Amino acid sequence: MENYFQNLWNAICGKPQATQTADPIIDLSLILERAEEEQALKPDGIDGNVDGYDGAIVGITRDGQLVYSIEKMIEICAQDGEMEDIDAIEWLEFNTFCAYVGEKTPLFIHTSTGY
Repeated sequence: MENYFQNLWNAICGKPQATQTADPIIDLSLILERAEEEQALKPDGIDGNVDGYDGAIVGITRDGQLVYSIEKMIEICAQDGEMEDIDAIEWLEFNTFCAYVGEKTPLFIHTSTGY
């Protein structure tokens, strides 16, 4: 946990990260554990699986809302070849991003300028 806070502080200050892992700040298992405690809501995937977008989770808010990368969600939708990126964007816009299901509604953010 100490590494997490050191990496977070370094990111805020613009310093290099203390460890050289692929993504040291994001620990999906800790985020999912906190999400379960907070009874955070997850969006249904194309197949109805609520765990289908776990790979797109980038964080959780203080209020217990899961935060998802829009770009990663698009990649997940398009990865099995059933959808083109543009179709995935349209499907997510219509079925997921505009949904409000209460105070624990997930947040969707752009993590790059690719789309």
